[in-house]
Amino acid sequence: MKQKIPIMILCFSGIPFLLNAQKINYELSAGISSAFYCIDEEDKCETSDSKTGFAGGFAINFKTGRHWAIQPGLSYVQKGGIEKQNEGVANYSTTLNYVELPVNMMYSKRDRFFLGFGSFAAYALSGKIKAKSGTNDEVKIKFGNDVGELKPFDAGINMLVGYRLPCKVFFSLNIATSVNNISNDDLHYFSNAYLGIKMGYSF
Repeated sequence: MKQKIPIMILCFSGIPFLLNAQKINYELSAGISSAFYCIDEEDKCETSDSKTGFAGGFAINFKTGRHWAIQPGLSYVQKGGIEKQNEGVANYSTTLNYVELPVNMMYSKRDRFFLGFGSFAAYALSGKIKAKSGTNDEVKIKFGNDVGELKPFDAGINMLVGYRLPCKVFFSLNIATSVNNISNDDLHYFSNAYLGIKMGYSF
């Protein structure tokens, strides 16, 4: 709970600036996520291979100055990763589906090049583990507070960069990484991260 509080404060700290915003515009975007996860077992940190999924949503830009804006949004992001066991013979693909609320501080130069940084809070909608070695067995991931389940709440930090064309079409690249452990087992650590590549439209 202590880890959640600072992230929630960061996500909602921009509200006073939104009330004084000079101009508002909207964004729709869609693209891919290249996600992976980190597992720490018995002081041994392992990182999964990346897994490609979907990432998309909408955002609102509240202008707070000539170059600056506060950008809250709502996104659907597929996280997870691919883990190889038995010397690479068995592949296990983990898919975690999240609804994500990012809040970024944005800087834009001439309304073309832009970059941003901020935080996000996310909640898991569903998840599954699928074996890709002959049987193609599939197991649903349970979310909750019991050992053997994953915590549904995720939170972390986000950075992005992009370029907007004169026709209002833009391309962006973002990196998001969790700062909290979503495992309920005190002996294990599990955290998400992903790289997002998107194309969108501003209006």
